[in-house]
Formats: sequence, structure tokens, C-alpha cells
Amino acid sequence: MTKEIRIDLDSVTKWRNKNEYRNVPRARCEEFDLEVVGDGRIVQRLAKKLYEEKGQIDATLVVFRGVTPCFTPTPIKTWVLPSGKQPEWLRRG
Repeated sequence: MTKEIRIDLDSVTKWRNKNEYRNVPRARCEEFDLEVVGDGRIVQRLAKKLYEEKGQIDATLVVFRGVTPCFTPTPIKTWVLPSGKQPEWLRRG
């Protein structure tokens, strides 16, 4: 059975000055003490960190926002290794 790694999605406040701020998305993996903050493909960037820094390639990523699952559980190698086509759940309609 493959190992499951949980990733939690939330947001953090980024201040520009004492009056201006915006919420920035964050992907966090508490098990390996890794996080990615920013715009764009944060889950994919975190999966790449898990692969490069922690050697996890066969584990399955389970992504949650709170208690709600966000993606179908998928192996890290699907997120990290290049393929000819984009996964179905990331395609735009």
C-alpha cells in the first residue's frame, strides 16, 4: 500500500504596508514541515519539494482545504514528472 501525504490549503495575510494587505494562498505539509506561499501552482511546487528534498515519489498526495478534499488522491510522480498532456482535473473547460 502506498503512503498518503496530506497537504492542507489555506491563506496567509501579506502586508504591503501598515494599511494595505492581501490574502495569499498557502500549501502546507506538516508531516515534512514544508510549505509554499504564493500565487500559481502551489500544490505542484510543494510536490516538487517533497520529491527533491524528501525523496518521496511513490507516495500519494491528498489535498484538503479544511475538511474538504480538493483533488482526487494522486501519486507525487504525476504532479512532478513531465507528461505529454495535462491531468484531467487541471484542465479548463
